[in-house]
Amino acid sequence: LCTIRNVGALLYAFGNLQGAAPLYREALAGCREVYGRNDPHTVRSALAFGLLLKAWGRANAEAEACLEEALAGCRATGPWPLAGCPATFLALSSLAELLEARG
Repeated sequence: LCTIRNVGALLYAFGNLQGAAPLYREALAGCREVYGRNDPHTVRSALAFGLLLKAWGRANAEAEACLEEALAGCRATGPWPLAGCPATFLALSSLAELLEARG
């Protein structure tokens, strides 16, 4: 699952958001099933997919749901490994930007 997400990240880095999206979606679905919603792997996958959708200009319910899921997972993990780290800030700030853009 991490490899699938990492290949998606590589495509994203090269500007192929359309190619990255199904890989991020697959990695997130798999992480939810295997690890549960609050596991760091799932949180990272939700955050990555939410950021991709946001960068793609998809300020929609799916992007919002992914960023909210990532933020909830960050908050649920406690002090280690994600709470208080940049992932928490990134999820929160990206969600705020998405909601602000939507009006």
